[in-house]
Amino acid sequence: MYKVLIVDDEKMIRMGIQKVIPWEDLGVGEVFTASSAREALKILEEHTPKIMITDIHMSEMTGLELIEAAKELQPKLRVLVLTGYDSFEYARQSLRPKVQDFFLKPVDETDLSDAIEGQIRSLERKKAERRGGGKKFAARTADEGRGGTDAPGDVYAQSDTPQRRERGEPGESL
Repeated sequence: MYKVLIVDDEKMIRMGIQKVIPWEDLGVGEVFTASSAREALKILEEHTPKIMITDIHMSEMTGLELIEAAKELQPKLRVLVLTGYDSFEYARQSLRPKVQDFFLKPVDETDLSDAIEGQIRSLERKKAERRGGGKKFAARTADEGRGGTDAPGDVYAQSDTPQRRERGEPGESL
């Protein structure tokens, strides 16, 4: 079971996300909440969640600054960004620290749930790759929806390994 951290200075948003997402169905065992970046960094250090959902606009430290600091603690942290500001500049800045998805508030609970599920699938693929000797597996097709890539634009295919070539199996291309 995975751990998720929700960071937002608005209590209604934090509690709303915590209550409406079917966490257990998604494979999430623990959900932590933080009202500030400082609190979030402490939770990241103590509990090492694999996924963080964060607002961009918060007092003391922005969500983008939090993401940078969080990635120093946990370079493989999966990040979903929420914002109430419809600004391309925020979306562009979110791409720099390898944010996996970007949502405008109010966020549709189904879209957010789908994105979380996609991040969990990605974590599961990575776990399988480590167990399977580093092979990469097909990530998703375009019709599977959001949230299944490592970073915007990353899509993995089955690797063309020497073992596959020995058996006469071609590698897949995208």
